[in-house]
Amino acid sequence: MASIRLVITFIVLVFTSNALAAPVQWTVADGGNDHYYDVINEPYFWIAAASVAMNQTHQGVDGHLATITSVEENLFLYDTFGSDALDHKWLGGRQLSTASGPEDGWGWITGEQWDYTNWGTGQPDDNLVSEERLQFDAQYITASEGVGWNDADKDLQFGYVVEYPVPEPASVTLLAIGSTLLLRRRRV
Repeated sequence: MASIRLVITFIVLVFTSNALAAPVQWTVADGGNDHYYDVINEPYFWIAAASVAMNQTHQGVDGHLATITSVEENLFLYDTFGSDALDHKWLGGRQLSTASGPEDGWGWITGEQWDYTNWGTGQPDDNLVSEERLQFDAQYITASEGVGWNDADKDLQFGYVVEYPVPEPASVTLLAIGSTLLLRRRRV
């Protein structure tokens, strides 16, 4: 009986997150990448947050934990959602377990380049445990870069930031052509 309640609670949380989400677009006109972002407050372990984010969609596009590849993107999230909303929210950064130190072996779940970082002062630090996941931490805020980052234990539960990338125009065109051909084939 308890397991049924747990499953029902999980399903409700997933669908509630999707239904209540109001993603905000960082437009190219504003210097952005046209991706949409949303902050989800339901607490999850990092792996569960990554899974739930990948199962969320906005305008037909699958989400993922946010990957922040520039100071401008970090500032957009800070300016849009504020430090209180972003505080202790999971991001799509993770560290390989084979890393030689707290600052080594980090990467984005999407495979994007790990060129930009906004670590808070003294971070990453593997404070007491192996902290191999990335989160925002509002105790590290600067006017020039927004909310700073912290390495955190993957076994803690936090909300998360989901990002919905915009499909490449070529992909959209190929999808449209394929759909048209499939519909024509079905009519014959």
